Amino acid sequence: MSDTSVAGAPRQASSSPSFASRPLTEHFGVEVVGFDFSSHLDAEAVAQIRDLADTHFVVLFRGQPLSEERHVAFTAALGEPVLPVESAFSSIKNPTILRLGNVDHDGKHLDADAPMTRYFVSAEKWHSDGSFKQLPNYLTMLHSLEIPPEGGETWFASMVAALAALPAETKALLRGKQMEHPYVHGNSKIKDWKGKALPPAIHPVIRTLPDGREALFLSSYEGGRILGMAQQESDRIVAELFEFATQPKFVYKHQWRLSDTLIWNNRGVIHQAQYYDRKYRRLLQRTEIGDRQRGAPDTRAM
Repeated sequence: MSDTSVAGAPRQASSSPSFASRPLTEHFGVEVVGFDFSSHLDAEAVAQIRDLADTHFVVLFRGQPLSEERHVAFTAALGEPVLPVESAFSSIKNPTILRLGNVDHDGKHLDADAPMTRYFVSAEKWHSDGSFKQLPNYLTMLHSLEIPPEGGETWFASMVAALAALPAETKALLRGKQMEHPYVHGNSKIKDWKGKALPPAIHPVIRTLPDGREALFLSSYEGGRILGMAQQESDRIVAELFEFATQPKFVYKHQWRLSDTLIWNNRGVIHQAQYYDRKYRRLLQRTEIGDRQRGAPDTRAM
């Protein structure tokens, strides 16, 4: 999508005048203006939102309370939802919704060692949702229900912009390489995570998006390795790539407000949840859409 507007000024999201968007950063991300989740479920509006996600990767909607039912309906309109791997943290009424934070179904504030609270720790590393699957996730939709007074932001980094800025010799080194993407690690107090039974997925280090653009595709989790390299060498190169890709010029830092909704395209960005003091309450609801671009089998049960 071309952008001929002055930086920061609203522009039309598509040919329709029903809503507009304005950029969040130089490289990626838009905030949608004038969109109403309660009325914009027609096919044209949904296609425009998907187009924004495909083009700009991060799409922000401010200050619209979203029920679980409406959240699920909009997710299904965008694509085919996938069930969360850790169903213990899913909504009771809507199993495609994953509840993230430290507030249980009854509204109780959970302590820092509760499984649901500790699950969030894995998100404090840079990652792409579902990269541990053979068919990784396409879109993520996240809505804020309770937010702490400080901390708990979500940061995004453009892996398209980062790859484009890499030195030619680095890109040449990476091209054609593949990397193992294991399930999350570092939460030893949770012994029965379903995802631990999944073998690491193998993905190209440079992946091609449907529109022809290319993006880095890396795993920051322990045990991830670029194939054909010793673990130590792979760890060094991957750490250097993450340091390069998460420079401020490639990053959007989202400060959550109550009833914010973010939709992001995991093909083009990675993200990282920021620490918050667990004495504060925090609760978000998340849905995910699978990625069929590689023609792999359905992974809804993964």
